[in-house]
Amino acid sequence: MPIARLAEDRGIFEPELIKAMTQAYECALATLRLKDRSDPACQLVATTIIQMVENGTHDAHALYEQVVARFTAQP
Repeated sequence: MPIARLAEDRGIFEPELIKAMTQAYECALATLRLKDRSDPACQLVATTIIQMVENGTHDAHALYEQVVARFTAQP
């Protein structure tokens, strides 16, 4: 599922912010080796990025780093 569609469901974001979210999402999926977009993990990555944006992180690289760190963190 494209992150842009999820973002639209959550509220109105500026086009450049959607671009940053999309870039972070695509890079994160590649790093996490998630290829099947119907995998619930892909939606979780997208939702996490959107939450980060709602909490004030708007830089694509920062979004990417934070989401990858969150999903690769060891307990």
